Amino acid sequence: MKAASANLKSNFINLSRVSYLIADKIRINRMLLVRALRNFSASDVREADDIKPALAMIYERPPDIVLLGVAMGQTEKVEFLKGIRDAAKSLSVNIPCVAISDAVCSEDGACTICLGADSHISIPFSIATLEAHLIKVLKDRQPRARALLS
Repeated sequence: MKAASANLKSNFINLSRVSYLIADKIRINRMLLVRALRNFSASDVREADDIKPALAMIYERPPDIVLLGVAMGQTEKVEFLKGIRDAAKSLSVNIPCVAISDAVCSEDGACTICLGADSHISIPFSIATLEAHLIKVLKDRQPRARALLS
């Protein structure tokens, strides 16, 4: 599995050079995502515990990618995803979002993507799964991703 992971990194995007924003109400969820990102040697990781501070961070310094955590309810996800798109339009940048959920409904991923997320991961997930989603979303979001290429 490590060989496949190293191959993904070398062929696409250097995840250590990506700036991340993790938005989740629950501290332990944010800590677990930070720990997962450390596997990619990520050093620019910011955290927000609610929608308003997360959106303020986006306007202050747009991240390369947002990880929308488990503890956000559906209404909050809708509001937050709309806020990300408004910020991206206002700042003239692409800000992809990967939503993470523990929903038991298999339709949750499709709903989240329809609401504006670029990708969806259900928990539990592996580091390799997170890595694949991050690379795919960043690669799809050219031209900003070109600066992150290895």
